[in-house]
Amino acid sequence: MTHRFPPRRANPTLGQPASKTQPHRNTVIAQPSPGLTRRGFVALGAAGLLVPALASGAKSAPLDYTPGLVQDHLAAGETVFLDFKASWCTTCAAQERVLDKLKAENPSYEQVITFVNVDWDTYGKAKFTQDLKIPRRSTLVVLKGDAEIGRLVAETREAQIKQLLDAALNAASA
Repeated sequence: MTHRFPPRRANPTLGQPASKTQPHRNTVIAQPSPGLTRRGFVALGAAGLLVPALASGAKSAPLDYTPGLVQDHLAAGETVFLDFKASWCTTCAAQERVLDKLKAENPSYEQVITFVNVDWDTYGKAKFTQDLKIPRRSTLVVLKGDAEIGRLVAETREAQIKQLLDAALNAASA
């Protein structure tokens, strides 16, 4: 018994003749679009959101402490906000959530204050930490020049952390 295949017909969807390799006459083969794709549009939009933040002078994510970093920023006249934290510390995580919320509400914090994360597991016993008399992880300290502007130890209340950020903002603006 011989099989008869239907004659080749033009594919009305694509306006092209069907080929021998086409699995079924009603199969639609996707063609790449020559214009802007959805993915490209989303990427372009995301890039557009970054431009105002970069143009306004907003600082990037907090810096990770290395020896000499804080002294360099203080010598440049900057106000430095130190966050002594550990990845496993729940109090530190609570402080970070509050700080992120407050920085999102007031972008001027990040524009004029240099935020530095100090890894307690690495620098908890360092001379820098001892010189500042940091008692434990989850300590927040603001420095300007040779002066300590403020400090909070294991504090997670939003009002208290906001008060420290405002003191840092005032010191940076002075």
